[in-house]
Amino acid sequence: MHLRYSRVRLEAKLFNGKLASCEVELLPGANLILTDSNTQGKSTLVNALAVGLGLDDLVKGNVAALVKDTLRVAEGDQRIVEAAILLEIANASNELLTIRRSVKPELSGGMLVRRGPLSQWSESGLEEYYLGPGSYTDTRGFHRLLSEFIGFPEVQVISQDDGVMRLYLEYIFSATFVEQKRGWADIMANMPYYRVRDPKKSTIAEILGLDYIRNNLQRNALRLEGATAEGALRHRNRGS
Repeated sequence: MHLRYSRVRLEAKLFNGKLASCEVELLPGANLILTDSNTQGKSTLVNALAVGLGLDDLVKGNVAALVKDTLRVAEGDQRIVEAAILLEIANASNELLTIRRSVKPELSGGMLVRRGPLSQWSESGLEEYYLGPGSYTDTRGFHRLLSEFIGFPEVQVISQDDGVMRLYLEYIFSATFVEQKRGWADIMANMPYYRVRDPKKSTIAEILGLDYIRNNLQRNALRLEGATAEGALRHRNRGS
């Protein structure tokens, strides 16, 4: 799996009809966002990187804080009418994908995607994908597109009810995103709850390429097989 953020742009359409924007280029190897004082937009930028990929559960209550009601400009405070996040990402083949997600007046459940750099963004050649149930499995699901683009395989893990489910991108990102307001409280402090058993162990093992998940699947299958055989034996003994 390989994903590299190249650029992020925050856009806001103001009540006076003007468009305000902020664009940040993330150079290869950049893994730290640092400023010399607080309230400079570090958390906003990190949250935008997650929400721009539909990983809303990583920022939880901070989604609404991405966009304020007003923006201070030269003429004074102007009400924000519409706002959006645009992300340019690259994969291992250095192919570029640009994603646009509206965050105001409401957080969009759909994503607009254009294959190519952010600098060439236009209304032509756009593809629309959606978030929510089926996002990882349906052909128009955004996380299916994203997983295929970055080469994220369908990793099977054990669920809380002894079943098998997939390891979602939200788990992988929770181990790589550290946001200062909550990120130092615990390892993977922003990890969502999706019914995965031992989610931290499974996620870290997948990132490091360890055999924990495979061994755990085999162990669980043997345990269930043993429990089934034991139940069948007890049933047969009661009948004899």
